[in-house]
Amino acid sequence: MVTKVDISMVDPAVAPIASPALTGNPTATTQNPGNDSTRIATTAFVASSIESAGSPAIDFITGSGYNSMFVLINGKIYQVHGSEAGYPSATTGAGIANKHKMRGVSNNFTEIAIPSNSPVVKTGGSYQVGFALLEDNDLFTWGNNGKGQCGLGNTSVQGIPQLAESDVTDVYWTNSCSGYNVTNSRLFIKKTDGYIYAAGHNLYGQLGLGDTTNRSSFIQITALGTTVTSVWNMGTGYGMTVAQKSDDTIWVCGYGGYGQLGNAATTNTNSSFVDVTTNWGGGTGYTITKVIGGYGYYTTAANAYGITGILLDNGTTTVFKMSGYNSHGQLGDTTTTNRSTPVTPNVGSGRHKDVVFVGALGATKCLMEDNDLYSWGYNNEGEVGDTTTTHRSTPSAVEADVTAIFCDGWANQHYGYRGSSFITKTDGLTYACGYNNVGQLGVGDISNKSTYTKVLLPWDFNTTMVGMYTTGSGHFTSVFVNAQGKMFATGSNAYAGIYSEHTTNIEVPVISTIAGL
Repeated sequence: MVTKVDISMVDPAVAPIASPALTGNPTATTQNPGNDSTRIATTAFVASSIESAGSPAIDFITGSGYNSMFVLINGKIYQVHGSEAGYPSATTGAGIANKHKMRGVSNNFTEIAIPSNSPVVKTGGSYQVGFALLEDNDLFTWGNNGKGQCGLGNTSVQGIPQLAESDVTDVYWTNSCSGYNVTNSRLFIKKTDGYIYAAGHNLYGQLGLGDTTNRSSFIQITALGTTVTSVWNMGTGYGMTVAQKSDDTIWVCGYGGYGQLGNAATTNTNSSFVDVTTNWGGGTGYTITKVIGGYGYYTTAANAYGITGILLDNGTTTVFKMSGYNSHGQLGDTTTTNRSTPVTPNVGSGRHKDVVFVGALGATKCLMEDNDLYSWGYNNEGEVGDTTTTHRSTPSAVEADVTAIFCDGWANQHYGYRGSSFITKTDGLTYACGYNNVGQLGVGDISNKSTYTKVLLPWDFNTTMVGMYTTGSGHFTSVFVNAQGKMFATGSNAYAGIYSEHTTNIEVPVISTIAGL
């Protein structure tokens, strides 16, 4: 028998109770015409999740994963994945033979066993590779290693975590899984000697080593020196790299066929870092706070539609510029002309609070300090959120009272031109728009949304992070997280990506748990 729980009527003063395990498949919501509340139908007592006790805070969740998702809690990594097929399942970190044991966000998150007593301080993945940076500065890597991106001196698949380097102070990767060639990835690290090191795919010079040879061991990028403050590792096979030094200069390398490097050129291969500070509006005192972009959706350079945006801040003034592919108005300069010299999107005056890019061709979104959200670019599935499906080359304010945007770098490697986005507003609720083919928006159906629509989460959930991973072509799973460590998941379940006992897609977010927590 299906139990219907009216979330809006749950008394927040009720004493906490533990959340039971899900025992059935959630169904679509029903609307209460009397008070316009939303009812969630499921065999599990979903309302208990609102006040469940004992959930530890989540420090990290994968923002754009291919077939796998990590969360970091109290120095430990927990992982789940969808399809069992292929190398992506090596990211379970439990060995290829055990990959079938970790399917289903709602009930199968399992700890990755790192062979060290030191806690994990940073984790993530370069699409089919996982990494764990420990407090003692050891770096462990695992997963598909076909281009040497694990940095272990070989190109063999690594089913369990392996010690790759010691004396590592940081690892650089980015949620920009918008390249079809997800196997063609790379990692950058910084060590205690101050140098940046790189390993992995290098066909277009993305490692900045002056050549196009892949590296299976971490190689020092001597030319950058020891003053690099941060690196942005963007895209996959047709990706690029951005670095900033302590003198605030900006350096780029990698694939630049559409002008996305902002170096006033459209050369495919750029194997050495070049200074582009002036082009991007930088200078003394201007620190990069965000690099965004989309970097192709298929296997050929003809489809590697690179787009890059860089946000700078000197503490008083912000500068946001974009460069690259612009056929759908993604650069926001009122034209559809590709640019190799960065242009400024027309969002008016005021400070920029955050910027994101949705998908591989995508829509650009800019949140201003007054909480107005501007959006423009590719809009075939309603990604812009302006109530239409017409591509926009001129930014327009689509929402007010927005407190945060969640969607940076999200894309499916097969359908990178389709995207979804989420925001939170001052009312504490979460809203979504864009592509919704499998229920990944969590709004109770599988219809695309061209305007921001309320996500069917508990009324007091208060989203702080949203993760995403894809399983196969066109399958998106979204996971919502709050400050209390609670998680809800929605979207594709074709490979049991959310709920391991069923393969029906989930259109209403369901509670997700981690074994032993």
